[in-house]
Amino acid sequence: MVDWDERQLEHDFDKAGPSVLERPDAPGVPTPYSEPERPDELNQELTEFGFKARSQPRMVLGRFLRHKLAMASLIVLVIFTLLAVLTPRFYPYSYTELTEDLSQPPSTSHWFGTDALGHDTFAQTMRGSLKSLQVGFLVAIFATVCWSARSRATGGVGSTRP
Repeated sequence: MVDWDERQLEHDFDKAGPSVLERPDAPGVPTPYSEPERPDELNQELTEFGFKARSQPRMVLGRFLRHKLAMASLIVLVIFTLLAVLTPRFYPYSYTELTEDLSQPPSTSHWFGTDALGHDTFAQTMRGSLKSLQVGFLVAIFATVCWSARSRATGGVGSTRP
C-alpha cells in the first residue's frame, strides 16, 4: 500500500519530467531505496556493503560482552554462585555441625572463625548465600511469569512502550 507522501512524490516527479533519480545508470547518483521483500534479500544487501546481518540476541550478547562493569558483575555473581553451591561438597564443616572450637578467630581450619556455640562461620555464610541466591532466582522467575501472564491477558494495554 502506498501512503500519501510517496504518491505525492511520484506525482511531483511526473510533473517535473524525467528525473535523475529515475535513471539508475547516471554515474554517482544513488537510486531510491526499495524495501527488500524477503529477509535473505536484506542479508544479501547488507553483505554487499560490508555489514554482516546479526540477530537481536546476538547483538544484545555482543553489547553485554563489551560492557566492562556488566562483565565484572557477571564474574562476581559466578564466583559467589560457585562458592555457595560447591562449599557444602568440599568444605569439611557443615553449617549445622558443632565443633569443639568455641569462639575461635579465623584460621586455616575455620576460614571465618567460629561462633560461641562452635558453628563454623564460613559454612553458615555460604549456606546463607545459597539460600539468598535461590530466593533471588525464584523471585525473578515468578516476576517474569506474572508479568508475562499480565501482558498476555491485557494484550499489552498500559505498557510503557510507544
